[in-house]
Amino acid sequence: MNSSDASDRPPASETAEDIHLKGPLERIWATRAAENAADIAFAESVGAIVTEGPWENVPAIRVAYVGVTLNGDHVKLEAIPSFWRYQPPQTGLLTIHHGEGQLFARRIYLGREIPGALVGIAGGIAPIQAYGLVDGKEFYFRSRGDSWQMHIGDADVIRTPAWFYQEHYGTWPEAGGISEDQAYNFIEKAIEHFRSGLPTMVREL
Repeated sequence: MNSSDASDRPPASETAEDIHLKGPLERIWATRAAENAADIAFAESVGAIVTEGPWENVPAIRVAYVGVTLNGDHVKLEAIPSFWRYQPPQTGLLTIHHGEGQLFARRIYLGREIPGALVGIAGGIAPIQAYGLVDGKEFYFRSRGDSWQMHIGDADVIRTPAWFYQEHYGTWPEAGGISEDQAYNFIEKAIEHFRSGLPTMVREL
């Protein structure tokens, strides 16, 4: 047989590259499976499984919402902001249907603990962003360019917030690279202003 015959070569699934990646990928999948199982078990123990949907052409499913603190601890989320709620994923124009009644774990990573607030982890770069709830109202934090801003309340908290606050920070583009701790400090500062009754600022579109 000619040494260049295709039958002498390993199948595509057995290439050296695939074999090299197989171990790490299996460990990642195993870790995710273990996290899912732990999240669902916790949600079941605290009654944090809810039904979402149905949506157009997609039946309702059950979702286990679980908050995870910076220390890795599970916490029950007493309220779920609209931006954290499960929506059926899409591929192009196709909505993916996972099956009626299926159970999903939705892990929400939380940032610094602030009394009366539920703060999602601050992350990204240019902009740095965070979402959450303060006194039962949704908020959106954003830091980019030469300023940071806080949006609180209303049906569309990003575009038409009921309360808006903005502060300048450094020179362009320094605000887009603030640290996670700085972001939480600014969120706390804005919450203090909001709770003090400071009037909303005019948002420049």
